[in-house]
Amino acid sequence: MNIDMDELREHLARIKAITEETTYDPPCEEDCTVTYLRVPQVSLEDGLQEGIQEYHDRQRRKAKEQPKLRKGTKYYVRLVRRDGMLIRADKFYDGEVNVTFVARYENDARYLIPYLENGKFRGTYTYVTRWEDGRVREEFAVSGGQILRWSFEYMEDGTVHVAMVNALPDGNEPVICWKTAIYTPGETITCEDTGYWDFWMKDNK
Repeated sequence: MNIDMDELREHLARIKAITEETTYDPPCEEDCTVTYLRVPQVSLEDGLQEGIQEYHDRQRRKAKEQPKLRKGTKYYVRLVRRDGMLIRADKFYDGEVNVTFVARYENDARYLIPYLENGKFRGTYTYVTRWEDGRVREEFAVSGGQILRWSFEYMEDGTVHVAMVNALPDGNEPVICWKTAIYTPGETITCEDTGYWDFWMKDNK
């Protein structure tokens, strides 16, 4: 897999700059739609991405977005949308808010920036989705010097080719891992893994 480390550094610097310059400003929830993504165990990306890999993962884990929660539910994501656009996401672990993501929209991208309940920055990933012609073209997760990037290529046969790289551009071993897969949309999304490499496992497929 060809990885442009200079390009990743540029994305990393841009996303970190936007994260740092943005101040906590929780949106008004009037005239908003609130749904809940109930999951067996909340993972990092739940509810924060828009690419086909997110929906395949929800399907695999039987995570369902719904207007109400069953009493006693402890692991879920509260999603707040205005006019169909996500403006806030609260992640609940063991029944308590662990992190709140507030959305910032800029040009063709959405930045979900993490905060604690008191408004202080939460030291976890900022999630970014960039659209092009109405379709997800890239997604990122950035924390410190680490960047994860998903890129999407839409094929004529309807499949979506997704490439993911997890990197520390200025680390001693810049590439942590990469993965490629082909997703086929439908009532049931299918996924065919086509490549994988992990630095620690030294595993090539």
